[in-house]
Amino acid sequence: MALNPILDSSNNSSSATSNLSTDGLRNLTGLPLGKTAAGELFVKTGLASGGATTSTGAANLATGQVATSTTAATAVIARPTRTSVLIRNLDTTISVYVGPATVTSANGMLLKAGESCPFTFTGLIQVIAASGTPSIAYADEYN
Repeated sequence: MALNPILDSSNNSSSATSNLSTDGLRNLTGLPLGKTAAGELFVKTGLASGGATTSTGAANLATGQVATSTTAATAVIARPTRTSVLIRNLDTTISVYVGPATVTSANGMLLKAGESCPFTFTGLIQVIAASGTPSIAYADEYN
């Protein structure tokens, strides 16, 4: 038996009932799947009783831009009610590193020029530039 019944079309196990839907996606009992316009698979969440999907977004959105330097600085404040934050490197050539309050170029996550990354971390997020003073933008969703 395969370890991943979603990806294995030969799975006939009674422990994971699957049916191939007309759009080519697998639906496991209790695990509704969807497909984005770009063709990426995702698990639908927020199921209400009766199986109808509901979508609830965050109540608030804070956006901004921060000029970074080769010294770590706060990009996004800590928010216990954060649902997600997207950080984007606005520079066209210089990379930045993203991480918690102790971020350095040695332990931060690399964001190359033009890249972005979502986080669900509720703590303080800092950024440090590889060189120069590139700017980052953020969109912070919270309740």
